[in-house]
Amino acid sequence: MKARWTKNTILVKKQLAGLKQTKHFTSMNKGRLQALDQPCNTVGAHLAKVSINSTDPILLINNRYRMFTPREVARIQSFPESFILPGSKTVLYRALGNAVPPVLMWEVTNSVIEAMTEDHNYEEKKLQYKQLELDLIFSRGTKTNS
Repeated sequence: MKARWTKNTILVKKQLAGLKQTKHFTSMNKGRLQALDQPCNTVGAHLAKVSINSTDPILLINNRYRMFTPREVARIQSFPESFILPGSKTVLYRALGNAVPPVLMWEVTNSVIEAMTEDHNYEEKKLQYKQLELDLIFSRGTKTNS
């Protein structure tokens, strides 16, 4: 059987050879295999592009490597199952990779609201304290003048 070589095959072989020559090759985490029982590695907006330099997680299912589907990325990002995913895979990967996870946004928003409410209460208490100080000063001044 004759091997089929293309420009891309030769380019990939050169890239791999160059990658192996770098002094940090063993510590490079390219094409990270995702453990299914662990938190997911970072899913980027460039997930739709398959690259030798990709740091996006990949799955090993039945001895075959594959990318996450857009729906799986949406689940990882905490989007509800009812969330409609319109558009091509490329558009979806870009949108989901750039998205702020809804659950994270919910928590951040609630924390900001809570902090603002606490800050507002602090200002109210500060005004009440100042009023008490003034009342105390005024009552002392009135008593000394009598």
